[in-house]
Amino acid sequence: MRLENISMDVIEDKLRKLENRSLRVNAEKGEVDRNIGELKSIKSIVRGLENTERRTKEGDERYKEYREGKLSYNDCFASYYDPGKYDTAYYFVSRISGEDIIANKEFEPKLYSSCPKCKKESPVIMSYEQTEDSPEGDTWEIEAFIICCEKIHKIKHSASSSRFLTIE
Repeated sequence: MRLENISMDVIEDKLRKLENRSLRVNAEKGEVDRNIGELKSIKSIVRGLENTERRTKEGDERYKEYREGKLSYNDCFASYYDPGKYDTAYYFVSRISGEDIIANKEFEPKLYSSCPKCKKESPVIMSYEQTEDSPEGDTWEIEAFIICCEKIHKIKHSASSSRFLTIE
């Protein structure tokens, strides 16, 4: 499954259906807000994957033009994409090794994990972001998860005072 196969239309349709079903079935239990919030988070993750891929590839192309002498240093790095600094960066996971969660530079699913609910294999996705930026110190967080059964299932979380994104 490539990123192009994850359709925003499908997610938006599921969101509408879940909103309608939730309103009818479990309104008194507070399930509505939880289910709608979960699907909105999933929608945000898919858009984030698309955005991270686009911005990374644009940066790679500018860097290539710089190396070929077609762009100046300033033009190349003026709009450099700094993954996780000002937004959450999303990647498919290449592998998990001990405490490390390694991103796949090809933006294609490589590592799969089974859903705790239905046992279906789903691609592992990761988020990476700077959650605190202060003179006293920074905090960078990375989290691996899968999306299945209309839920986000967390697999691993790490935090550090320094950048620790590894892409291969």
